[in-house]
Amino acid sequence: MDALLTPVTYGAIAFSAMCYAFFARANQAPSLYHQTNLANTQLLQKTSLLFEKYRPSWFLLNGHLQTFLVALGCDTPRVHYTREIRPLSDGGIVSLDWATHPAGAPYAKDHPTVLLLHGLTGGSNEVYIRATAVKLLAAGWRVVVMNARGCAQTPVRTPKLFCGAYTQDVRETVQYLRQVHVPTAPLLAGGFSLGANILLKFVGEEGDKCQLSGAVSVGNPYDMLASNRNLEYSWLHNVIYSTALTNNLLTLFFKKSNAHEHYVNDPHIDLAALRASKTAAEFDERLTRRVFGYATASDYYRDASSSQS
Repeated sequence: MDALLTPVTYGAIAFSAMCYAFFARANQAPSLYHQTNLANTQLLQKTSLLFEKYRPSWFLLNGHLQTFLVALGCDTPRVHYTREIRPLSDGGIVSLDWATHPAGAPYAKDHPTVLLLHGLTGGSNEVYIRATAVKLLAAGWRVVVMNARGCAQTPVRTPKLFCGAYTQDVRETVQYLRQVHVPTAPLLAGGFSLGANILLKFVGEEGDKCQLSGAVSVGNPYDMLASNRNLEYSWLHNVIYSTALTNNLLTLFFKKSNAHEHYVNDPHIDLAALRASKTAAEFDERLTRRVFGYATASDYYRDASSSQS
């Protein structure tokens, strides 16, 4: 009996700690940071959800556990898309995946629309994109996902790829949507992770002339230099997150797209060294900062950070 006391005691302590984390830490309302003005006050009055306490499932107490669950796969309904290839001014292309109406009916031309931007190496079939699209479709919105160059089987036509500092592809896409599909109806945009950073950087650059009716940023790194440092902060960040991001970048560049073909004879890009990259910072140092004309990867991260826009 005494031999069982230690495991039972440890189990009770662990369970108590989980309960404390749930009730004392996870069970909180979001912290809101904003300027005090009339526009923000009116907006907050319409978003009562922001003042409610967040109550996650008891076994998903933090962002790590929630991220792992999504990585393992979630039972998210499929979304059917119709793809439109959209040429860009420099000769490259992005693909626009239009979610089909739940009832199969066509949308009116000037229908309220949400443009979704995926995260690093993502696309329209990512779980978080589909989960968001399903909710928006049910609420009556038309949904279109912009797949970045090389992502989601979008061919790479020029040596220029996508990165956190480059907003021109989003700018041209928004202009196109306003000219052709959504001339007067509300046009909102939502970005996730790197897509959130690009979206807010674009909105900041556009200022008062921005053609979006509104924008939502989810999981934005904001300060990409600090975010990159955090990837090396601990064993968990370095071995799990940094390794996963780097593998995704290498897989997209060398296997899932034709991006590498544009650099075979480029004297500034060492493909063998790039393939040997162990971190996202090494990948960006050996490719991204060179393609977009930065002296170092750190210079790229500083310029890309939406916190400066």
